[in-house]
Amino acid sequence: MNSTTNCISCNSGYFPKRNTSAPCYYNLPGWFLNSGYFDQCDYSCQTCNGSSNNCILCNSNYYKKYGDSYGYCYNSIPSGYFLDTSVYPNLITPCDFSCIECTLNSRKCISCKASYYKKANDSSDFCYTSISGFYLNSSYSPNLFSACDSSCKECSGNPLTCDLCNTNYYYKENEISKACYSSIKGYYLNSNLSPNKFSLCVSPCTTCSSLTVCLTCIDTYFIKDDEITGVCYSQKPFGYYLNASYNPSRYSKCDISCNDCDSLYTCFNCSIGYYKKVIIDIKIFSKS
Repeated sequence: MNSTTNCISCNSGYFPKRNTSAPCYYNLPGWFLNSGYFDQCDYSCQTCNGSSNNCILCNSNYYKKYGDSYGYCYNSIPSGYFLDTSVYPNLITPCDFSCIECTLNSRKCISCKASYYKKANDSSDFCYTSISGFYLNSSYSPNLFSACDSSCKECSGNPLTCDLCNTNYYYKENEISKACYSSIKGYYLNSNLSPNKFSLCVSPCTTCSSLTVCLTCIDTYFIKDDEITGVCYSQKPFGYYLNASYNPSRYSKCDISCNDCDSLYTCFNCSIGYYKKVIIDIKIFSKS
């Protein structure tokens, strides 16, 4: 404290408390020098300068506010602020603009401002106006952002109503539900549409790679195993047989020896230069 007592007047560099003449002080914690006298700091200040509430350090359970040029110390957290304990001394710091109230850090919102919403199952408690790959889920109160389905790059209203499809996912032609698919049985990816979409295969195709190329056929129709055009045949082509070793069965070409056949080597008739074997049953009779 550096004081002297019973002074009539103070030496140079020493000053009395206001409205007293003794003792004289060189330095007096909790007081500030004002026009040759020490005046007491506000109860919120541990030390102050220039005025009673221009605190240099705050008293216990009092804190300065971030960006406050007046040096006031507060014992309560104003709305829209939080106590930042990551700095010393602790500092009353404004919440992020997305928060009405926050805690622990500026973006950990207790409540969000209008048109801002939290993300479901997210402990960070950040508030957002929009999040890529999420939609605003009104089944929560207050509303929360929920993740879109993995098929959607962006979605709205529910996780499967895709505004944009993810990579390798596509819309179905003429479908209003806006679902995205990686594949659909009975449809083919139509590259003639922009963006590409799945289009319905045409009967007798049950699956297809394009409008005219069938991969599988409806019942009683079969494709040839040596043909890339993917035509489904309702009747057995000449020179082919139905090969059940495929699943589903396909028409395979007869052996070269057969003009037409029922199986690989079971010829209905022979190709030119090939002949069927005739077995003659010869019986020999003896004279008696």
